[in-house]
Amino acid sequence: MSDWSRVLFRDLWVKFGCFLTGHSYSLVSSSSEASRKVVRKYMSAFLLISIIWFSVGYLMSTRYFISEENNTVGILSGLVAVVIVVNIERTIVLGTKVSNMVKLLRVFLALIIALIGATVIDQIIFEDDVLNYKKNNLYEFVEKRTSGQKKAIVENLNNLAQTKAELNRQLQNLEQEILSRPTVIGSTNTRTIKTTEGETSQATSNSNVQRIANPAIQTANEIRSKIAEYDARISQVTEESGRLVANAENEYLSNRAFLHELEILIKVLSQNTVALVVYILWMALLLIIELLVLVIKTGDAENDYDLLIQHQVDVKKRRIEGLK
Repeated sequence: MSDWSRVLFRDLWVKFGCFLTGHSYSLVSSSSEASRKVVRKYMSAFLLISIIWFSVGYLMSTRYFISEENNTVGILSGLVAVVIVVNIERTIVLGTKVSNMVKLLRVFLALIIALIGATVIDQIIFEDDVLNYKKNNLYEFVEKRTSGQKKAIVENLNNLAQTKAELNRQLQNLEQEILSRPTVIGSTNTRTIKTTEGETSQATSNSNVQRIANPAIQTANEIRSKIAEYDARISQVTEESGRLVANAENEYLSNRAFLHELEILIKVLSQNTVALVVYILWMALLLIIELLVLVIKTGDAENDYDLLIQHQVDVKKRRIEGLK
């Protein structure tokens, strides 16, 4: 790489750093290398924080708020998260002096942000553990969710079963009667009318006695039809009960709401020491990164860029005082 390309690349790098941190490029370019070094140092911290929070914003939006296939909205969410965190860090970098109250507020804000970031990241890391916890506690959830509906279904099945049992008893009695008396004695009446030309009609009735099929046979067939209807209703209600349980299981296993998974994650962390250690490490890492800019700002000595800013302030003050 030639000297001019190095200068150009370094100049663009400093310009980008000034854009992120809010430094004045005209003042930085006229300052010493120490001031440029400070800008690059802040820019590295900003980039590190931006990468992490772009990932958190993207993962959180695509996992909990929108469809995973909608990457455009996920990218926009990540960029919004970056803009927010960059402006938070700028309030520290651009301050001439950082008071103890500002430090305290920044530490408190860093704790909140680190907690949110660690929670989102760990919910993805422990996704399989959360799913296993759901499977292990599936029966308890289904019983709790469907207890009222299942109670109504059981009562309905009991009523249907009792009615069917009564019909079966009636059918059994009829079948015994049919076996003992397949036919019964019955009579048929016939009525004939005779007419002759010019004479009044005369009607005569004849009664014939014969054996006919037992009427209980027809009654038994009607009862069998009713029993078949009750069997179909019992099968339908049983299928509804199965669908109710299956729907509750699918609802529980496929539920990816943030608060729902957060509750399960807390239970997983409370029961698994290794998972808790991993969560604490992630939170500590994010907390350190969040406080990186504050630590740099607190530890840096005053440089010529700060002196130029102070010089401009003093010049403006003298001019204003001269106008009085």
